[in-house]
Amino acid sequence: MSGKILWQGASKIDGEPVVAIATEGSSNRKTGKMIQVWIMRADVNPIDAVNTGKDKSVCGDCPFRGSTKTRSCYVNVVQAPLAIYKAYAAGKYETVDDIFEYARKKLVRIGAYGDPAAIPAEVWVDLLGSSHSWAGYTHQWRQFPHLKSIFMASCESLNGVRDARELGFRTFRVRKPGTAPEPWEIECLNISKGITCAECGLCRGGNGPSVSIELHGPKRKVKSALERNIVW
Repeated sequence: MSGKILWQGASKIDGEPVVAIATEGSSNRKTGKMIQVWIMRADVNPIDAVNTGKDKSVCGDCPFRGSTKTRSCYVNVVQAPLAIYKAYAAGKYETVDDIFEYARKKLVRIGAYGDPAAIPAEVWVDLLGSSHSWAGYTHQWRQFPHLKSIFMASCESLNGVRDARELGFRTFRVRKPGTAPEPWEIECLNISKGITCAECGLCRGGNGPSVSIELHGPKRKVKSALERNIVW
């Protein structure tokens, strides 16, 4: 995938070096045609990062973290994140000259891997200010409540939803298989109507409904998340 460096510097989570890379040409059928933004350590490949805990710089306190053998996250770092990191480390990506113009009238997915809270908020304001729309979530909503105007709060429990809503966030809740959304939530439209994220536009900060989806992904990771009581 062709890529551009949007920003690199110290993580807002722990101060370690991180980079935000945008790629185009995604074949993700759920999201549709969107710029995909990957947030990763700039000095450690993503496999080593998750196995040593250095992925905290880009994933914070996300409960789905863990080593490549134990993590419940649906993102397989051995695939796209590793390939993108290798291209970055080999110097194959140039830095975007004008981040505002880069995303003009485009659709952007923030966090194909990594949490946007790791990157200064002004980077996202510049990137998304000219975009057509975007999708983005953060597990770091307790530490970075100012992101509520840009991103959804990722939650795995109704207690988490309550706390995030008190901070002014709209929420995206992953719930146990076989359960239904709450009356004040809507089912992810990709699940209920087959609408892509590019067509939908609900999963962004600001005003609007909260969204919910059943825990999904590879069976092994769904099982791991349930056994670890991440979703409840």
